Amino acid sequence: MKPTLTTGQKVIASQEHRFCGSSLPLTMKLAWNRRATLSSCLRNSSPRWPYQDRVLCWIAPGHLADVIRFHDSGGPSLPDLRAPQEMAALDAHFCARLIRRIEGLPPAWRPPGSEDDDLDA
Repeated sequence: MKPTLTTGQKVIASQEHRFCGSSLPLTMKLAWNRRATLSSCLRNSSPRWPYQDRVLCWIAPGHLADVIRFHDSGGPSLPDLRAPQEMAALDAHFCARLIRRIEGLPPAWRPPGSEDDDLDA
């Protein structure tokens, strides 16, 4: 008999199975802090992918094929594709790109009060 997972275990398992993993901490911290703003930007991305992967594809569409391969056929994750020493620089680059993308959004896409938010997360 196959063991069944509780809802909490399913959420944890789905969060662990993400292309970018926790390898982009600065970028994903900002993304989580701005999820109300980003939700409308991500509405066309795959709802079955974790939030972090959808954010990555929005700020770095060149990784879309890698994310699709990861989720559809168990391809390598972002940390598998990059050397460990590259990940910190990539995180800083993606975080800066995310800031620019958020700043470039029309005011109508931002929730009330977000225009005063400091993007330093």
